[in-house]
Amino acid sequence: MARAVLVAVVAPNVSSRRVGGSPIPGRVDGQPSPGTCVTAMADPWRSDPEPGSAGGDVIDFPTAHFGPCDGAVVGEVASIDTALPPERIDANDYQNAVAQCALDAIGYLGSIPPVVGRGVGQPGILWTSVLSFRYTQIGPTDVQRAAGQQWSGCATLVGIGQRPLPLV
Repeated sequence: MARAVLVAVVAPNVSSRRVGGSPIPGRVDGQPSPGTCVTAMADPWRSDPEPGSAGGDVIDFPTAHFGPCDGAVVGEVASIDTALPPERIDANDYQNAVAQCALDAIGYLGSIPPVVGRGVGQPGILWTSVLSFRYTQIGPTDVQRAAGQQWSGCATLVGIGQRPLPLV
């Protein structure tokens, strides 16, 4: 019985049926540039609740999805480098890259000290930002790598207070 069902299903499909048309390559997103909005990004620390304690762990190099800035946004590209990052990276090496990313982001975002002088004889203004910033290195997706893209970037992610906005 099973053989009869197998023959009934396979035999008609063994013929050399052809499907018309030609294959076309899919669209591959290009390299982002500073100011490009990050619409989604996997959190590289999802499996490690305390960044900094991941000694010797190897993680996937984070990738991001980009889109228009008038919708839901989790961050922004602050800088781009033409060096291709590895697909997987030691967590300590990644943290070193993120430290450089933070410096790059300050150059992009600017920096305001927590005490602002108002002039001679005037009291200074002490303030704390309600926004908190996180920085992370990003690289091309598998599809972008396969298309030959070589870049790495720094993404600035915004949070409210000490709570970062949720990542995917």
